[in-house]
Parts: sequence; structure tokens; C-alpha cells
Amino acid sequence: MDDAQLNRSKKAAKALKSRVDIIERHLQPLLKKDLVDTYNALPINEKCQLDVLLSYAINTLYYMYMRTQGQDPQQHDVFNELKRVQKYIEKIKVAEGRGPKRK
Repeated sequence: MDDAQLNRSKKAAKALKSRVDIIERHLQPLLKKDLVDTYNALPINEKCQLDVLLSYAINTLYYMYMRTQGQDPQQHDVFNELKRVQKYIEKIKVAEGRGPKRK
């Protein structure tokens, strides 16, 4: 491995660690308590948001893992799952009045 490849690999590893740290920070409030207790205390709209958040986080982590293994996640079902979850995110936004307005 030459110096340019080594530098690219180091930058990629650093970027991955940064993204994982961001995900951990976002999940930290959920992980402080028992997830079932937290989930049961939420109103239905927030339960939907939590379900989508967890699904998106898990699939994103798997996507990143595949990238670290040199695989193309866009040719894997995980990419389709991320697109499906993104559609649910948009549906939730629309249901809450935060999405694009219908014409």
C-alpha cells in the first residue's frame, strides 16, 4: 500500500469513526433506560419515529460495515431497505405537517 492509499484509508477510518460517534450520541438517551419502558411511555407518533430511527440506524451501520469490508452496499438489499425506511420518514413528516405541501 502506497502513502496515498494509506492516507485515504486513514481519512476514511477517521470519517467512519466520526459518523459512528454521532450515531452513538443520538442513541445515548435511548440506551440510558430500558428500551421497552421508554417505548411504552411514548405517544403513538413518537413510537413511529423511534421505530423508523432504529431501523434507519441499524441499516446505516450495516451499510457502513459493508463499505469497510470492500463490498458495494448499493448492490445489496440493505440499500433497498434504507430507501424504504426513507419513504417512511417522509410519510411521518407529511403526517405531522412537516413535509411538502400537497397541491
